[in-house]
Amino acid sequence: MRTARYNRSTLNAEDAALGVAAQGRTGVVLRFAGFHGPGDVVAAMAIGAVRRGWSPFLGDRRGYLPLVTHDDAASVAVAALHVPTGIYNVVDDEPMTREALTLCIARLLGARPPRFLPAWIAHPGSSLIETQARSQRLSNAKCRLASGWQPATPNACVGFRRIVQEEDARRQES
Repeated sequence: MRTARYNRSTLNAEDAALGVAAQGRTGVVLRFAGFHGPGDVVAAMAIGAVRRGWSPFLGDRRGYLPLVTHDDAASVAVAALHVPTGIYNVVDDEPMTREALTLCIARLLGARPPRFLPAWIAHPGSSLIETQARSQRLSNAKCRLASGWQPATPNACVGFRRIVQEEDARRQES
């Protein structure tokens, strides 16, 4: 698969980190999945879209959407201080398709199953949209093995359950 324009600077940064390693130092690259968690604007927008009856995720509904919570991302950053040189994917343990996550969010909200936009809609978009619309089934196994890190949130459905619960609690307080 060719690199989207959006990711070229990322690849340059990864090359620079590995160049440091070639000089006898440690070069560690953490490739973070999409973030989500309570108070996250993107997660709130996703929940809002599902409430309005639409899947918020572009791309093929059967495609995988790599995610990780803010808390898990912070904990892996600390764990990665002592890993050997390398490139590590930071994602949750259980990959989910866009369809599975959308239906999970709908269940959490007590909403009807939302409609999905056609997959082709993402193709005429920017390189960022193109990248986000790809199916990306990633593994954190290398990171876990090297660092001993394990995400506290196993999958995005569990993460969105926490987001919805905290949103409901804030609503009840006001």
